[in-house]
Amino acid sequence: LALIAGSLALPDRIYAGEIHYARIPVHYWEHRIMMVKALGLNTLSVYMMWNYHESKPGLFDFSTENKNLTLFLDLAKKHEMHVLLRPGPYVCAEWDFGGLPYFLIKEAEI
Repeated sequence: LALIAGSLALPDRIYAGEIHYARIPVHYWEHRIMMVKALGLNTLSVYMMWNYHESKPGLFDFSTENKNLTLFLDLAKKHEMHVLLRPGPYVCAEWDFGGLPYFLIKEAEI
């Protein structure tokens, strides 16, 4: 999806590759995005792991090093890649606890 003149636009065809920014050191992000584009793909499918960004209840981190989601999205934009951002709550990516924060275990109503 792209925001063009206030409306959302899709590419004619979506050719997507999965990439998990949380598993790649930040200094390799741009190279990996370029590699995906070199394969002829135009879209990055990206899981956003909840427990990666909220390690303690109410304490979110979207800006430090590998957690800098804005930087990752800016790099995708720089290389004219679309992004299918897939926030949890559950992610099926062989990620600890399915991406759910461990503090949820203590929640009686869950």
